[in-house]
Amino acid sequence: MIWALIMSKYSLLQIPALSFFATDVYRDMANNKEGVGFGYLFLLLAFCWLLIIIVLDSSYKSYLDENAPGFLSQFPEITIIDGQASIKEMQPYYIDDPKTGQHIAVIDTKGTINSLEQTDAVILLTKTSVIFEKNQIETRSFDLSEVGDVVIDRALISSWVEATKSWFAVFMYPFALAGSYLYRIIQMLIYAAIGLLFVSICKAELEYTQLLRLSVVAVTPSIIINTLLWMSGTNLPFAGFMYFILTMIYLFLGIKATTEGPAEEVDS
Repeated sequence: MIWALIMSKYSLLQIPALSFFATDVYRDMANNKEGVGFGYLFLLLAFCWLLIIIVLDSSYKSYLDENAPGFLSQFPEITIIDGQASIKEMQPYYIDDPKTGQHIAVIDTKGTINSLEQTDAVILLTKTSVIFEKNQIETRSFDLSEVGDVVIDRALISSWVEATKSWFAVFMYPFALAGSYLYRIIQMLIYAAIGLLFVSICKAELEYTQLLRLSVVAVTPSIIINTLLWMSGTNLPFAGFMYFILTMIYLFLGIKATTEGPAEEVDS
């Protein structure tokens, strides 16, 4: 039962805050609840990602409002007919970063430039394809024959920009949440396995499902701290390693707490 949290002495709203300091909440999660805690994990991630997406959405809109006009003013009218692109301007035609002057895209349908290796731009439009840099060692190519006949001008690009501003958060949130949730589930499975070693050290009597619940609570401080630091724009050196160590400390203390007596009743 993934979502079940019965015989609850602590509400879901209390657990995130209490996970930082209350060993009793770890005893309660281990002994007085069912399931593996993934329901709680999902709700925690859903809330944290909501905060992150709100900040991202605001930053994205601000970036577009500030930079989109500079890019749009350089954009030529591109005509694609039968999978072949053309523009009226002299070529190679460059679109530059308005702030730095760095080449961002180059259009060359005449064949002078055929690969990104011939330019410092990260996007290349040739007569029959669009080539873009995925990372420093890999490029991707898209065949224009799949586009059909279309005229791409500034008005069309502007409408696309406005659409992304309206739908950015709606589109990003479920994908970010789903990816994060899957990653954390795998992480919890590994952490619970590590917890078996701590069980041996502490001479505790805990099953794997109990360790999963404890792992979910133990990782809560790291998730919350990571969210708050990200929202504040603070970069933590060796963040992944430090969050792992912090979670292991909480997991060990949580397991040890289960050997120290039952959780006391509290009003919630």
